Amino acid sequence: MSASTVAFVLTVPHRVCAEHPQGRHTCDTLAVDAAEWLREWLLQLGATVKGPILGDVSRTEVVDLNRRESRGYEWRRDLDSRLVEMLGSTPYVFLVDVHSFDTGAPWTARAELEGRPRPVLAFLNDRKFVNVVGMPEALRNALPGAWRELVSVGGSPQNDIVARAREIGVRWSVLIEFSEAEARSDPDWLSRVTLTIARAMLGITRL
Repeated sequence: MSASTVAFVLTVPHRVCAEHPQGRHTCDTLAVDAAEWLREWLLQLGATVKGPILGDVSRTEVVDLNRRESRGYEWRRDLDSRLVEMLGSTPYVFLVDVHSFDTGAPWTARAELEGRPRPVLAFLNDRKFVNVVGMPEALRNALPGAWRELVSVGGSPQNDIVARAREIGVRWSVLIEFSEAEARSDPDWLSRVTLTIARAMLGITRL
């Protein structure tokens, strides 16, 4: 299967920050940039890309667009409609739900507690993606200095955008979390790692 036959959909549900954050991580400050880089690389690699489709409300002050209770919200209904329309044109649709995390993320705290390196990426709900041949090695080459742990958290029912995409019939879907701290410390990191991920996603579609 060629790259041109795969249609990617990029979503960024947690773009909008809360007006009164009260010290919480209320929005994903790196997610839009990560999605834009993914879009750029996928287009250069020959894929069709829709999005990024940006969330329009704060997850803490209105509704979390990545939870089941948001399915009746207009943004989620529009996303469903787009996916159904795309599936009418090609069975090869790949949804990528893009997020970012700070140092308070549970996998970061757990790594620190266990004395392990601070993770810089997390892939949720799709172990096949993380386990694609050559993926860890390619990421090692994309990351600066010593290798940092790649986190895979499989099967969380809370990640409803990915879950709903599969219900509709989307063949591939994954939630990816990017480290905000890593991007601050290395301005070139995001472009390198998103290129590796774009290549890996196209690799999956050829399996």
